[in-house]
Amino acid sequence: MVQAQPEFGARVEDTGRLARALGGAETLVESGPAPQVVSTGLPQLMVPCESLEALRALPSGGAGSELVGLLRDLGTDCAMLYSLETESPEATVHCRMFAPGLGVYEDPATGSAAGALGAYLVQYGVVSPTEGTASIVVEQGIEIGRPSLIHVEVDAGARGAPSQVRVGGEAVTIIQGEVRL
Repeated sequence: MVQAQPEFGARVEDTGRLARALGGAETLVESGPAPQVVSTGLPQLMVPCESLEALRALPSGGAGSELVGLLRDLGTDCAMLYSLETESPEATVHCRMFAPGLGVYEDPATGSAAGALGAYLVQYGVVSPTEGTASIVVEQGIEIGRPSLIHVEVDAGARGAPSQVRVGGEAVTIIQGEVRL
């Protein structure tokens, strides 16, 4: 799926408040790049975490209403937390996505957030494009027993800025039904 052109929004300067809202220690949020709202169709807060261990230790949905309020102040309902430490050698980042204000305490696979994360990682030089395209593999859902791998490709323009984002992967049907009206 080709996502919308990346848009970069508000940054979070008070990382201590963010860490508490996520249910973690003051040191949870990595020092750089700064947490920032990024949209490739749906605004989501990208949050770099200090380690895979710290990311794993967080409660699903963070600190609940505290996280909901912080996210809404930033113009989003979703937080995509990531670590560059991964469980799978094929993965680039390990992620967890919390959206407690939408009733989604933790999502096992979030394509919209994975695409925005890819744009963020390219924008700040965390992942470098090869021949104009960065390839990123997102592992997500492990903590809730629903592991997923999402493949993200980000094309970079002349100045290295992300210009086009594509997201893909495989899916498994977990429920099927029919509705008659």
